[in-house]
Amino acid sequence: MLTKSIKVDETVLGEIQYYEMPFPDVYFMSGKRNEGYVVPKDYNGKVLSQKALAFGVEYGDLLFFLAGAAMNIVDYELLKYRLVHSCNNKEKEAFQEKLLEFRQMGQIDISGYFGAYPPPNETPVGIVEGFIKVCNGVYFAKSDGKWLLGISDPIEISELSIVAQQFGTEMKDYWFYDSHTSAIPVFELADYHEELHKLIVSEPALHTFLCRNFPVYVADYNADPALERNPIVAETAVLTEALQPLNFPNETA
Repeated sequence: MLTKSIKVDETVLGEIQYYEMPFPDVYFMSGKRNEGYVVPKDYNGKVLSQKALAFGVEYGDLLFFLAGAAMNIVDYELLKYRLVHSCNNKEKEAFQEKLLEFRQMGQIDISGYFGAYPPPNETPVGIVEGFIKVCNGVYFAKSDGKWLLGISDPIEISELSIVAQQFGTEMKDYWFYDSHTSAIPVFELADYHEELHKLIVSEPALHTFLCRNFPVYVADYNADPALERNPIVAETAVLTEALQPLNFPNETA
């Protein structure tokens, strides 16, 4: 497809159905196969940084930033540019809120550009005295001699069920769970985060623990029509591991 100044091969996006140029040499295109931003490989405009351009995929004389992480980086930089050049206070406030959202999600999904999600510095118990990183955006945090599992806002909101979120306590961009309630988020997130899966002593023990201690949660989970995993079922045998199914830090650590 030939636009006003560039020719786009349809191999990447498919047949182009819509395009616009929000800034000089920055194109948004939607095709039958994919969508994203397209810029010339030799782009030297003022809107996109060299850091952002490094996340583009080169195809011919163009750089493609397809839907997902790369496209979000371009959205973020375009929004930053609009913020700097806006004269409307309400518009600026809206831009700042959206930039924060992009930045928080990016620190989980695109840490190479945004940097890693910072560990918590405060819990519902008090100031953090120490922490152990489980994975990006998930930490064990110690306050007043007590260890809690902290789940960052982006992971909590986008990956945990509404029912699971009700067992956490929110504090400064994190949701915290004690050694008892943490079984719920670890159970829901373990399939998507290998580091969290490693916290599980055994899955039968975890299932038994959930059934014994959170029967309402288990009933809601098993009744979910969108369930993509096997239902939670307690083992008939008494498992000593079910008393503490997770590798939680010791209080003396």
